[in-house]
Amino acid sequence: MGLYCSHTGKPLKKRRRTGEAFAWSDEGLLYSLNAYPLSYEEDYFLADYERTYGRSYEEDEANLRLLARRRLHHLKPLTNERPGSLLEIGCAAGFFLDEARTSGFDVTGIEISAWGCNLARKKGLRVLHSSFIEPTLEGEALLQKERFDVVAAFYVIEHFADQRRVFETISSLLKPGGFFLCALPSIHGPLFDYDFKKWEQTHPADHYVDYSPVSIKQILPLYNLRALRFFPASYHPERSGGFLRRLPTSVYRMYADRAAYGDTLEFVAQKFA
Repeated sequence: MGLYCSHTGKPLKKRRRTGEAFAWSDEGLLYSLNAYPLSYEEDYFLADYERTYGRSYEEDEANLRLLARRRLHHLKPLTNERPGSLLEIGCAAGFFLDEARTSGFDVTGIEISAWGCNLARKKGLRVLHSSFIEPTLEGEALLQKERFDVVAAFYVIEHFADQRRVFETISSLLKPGGFFLCALPSIHGPLFDYDFKKWEQTHPADHYVDYSPVSIKQILPLYNLRALRFFPASYHPERSGGFLRRLPTSVYRMYADRAAYGDTLEFVAQKFA
């Protein structure tokens, strides 16, 4: 990867704190200079997922469905509870899509893993087996012809080197006034702030870029999108330091909610009408 921001084309800058393996954009994006792609097949959802969360992807179904319902709740006040069409990028086994369908959405998924795609299709879901950036003929037809009221992507966009193309495609898939629902790792959180060494050691090899609420707000307008709401996707006061470590848990959560402070982040954006 060249030392230029994928979004703006402006030069990236290295900083002493983050060393030689990372570089910053003027907007506050952190690029991993040594990132490389992985294979997203069955082992990724089984062995890799279990190493991270202590249980396999399928064993975590109940929790993933609960998380899906919470994410859908973010959309309710924005869609006036009138579900429309929804596309999930990287839908895996289809737990979110299935919950969205139950909520009334007309759902479609796109999934690079044959394993995940097959599991989702067994639920009766419309899922295309395709990469999002280098689509198959089936995927290309979707990307060229269809437009959606909601596009969702959870812990997906950081896996692509060409961030500009990702955001351009997402914007093009949205109807005017449509919503982009996204979850991703965040560098506006306690692990990055207070234990960078551990953050670096645990940083996934296939994550090309890391965002914060501030950098997302600056990048989205380049793609005719504007941020509406941010939510911390996790609370880890035990990872914090300074005054944050001393706060009661309830107060810490209030602070985190207001500042969208967490090692993982969710946000809702809207395409300009």
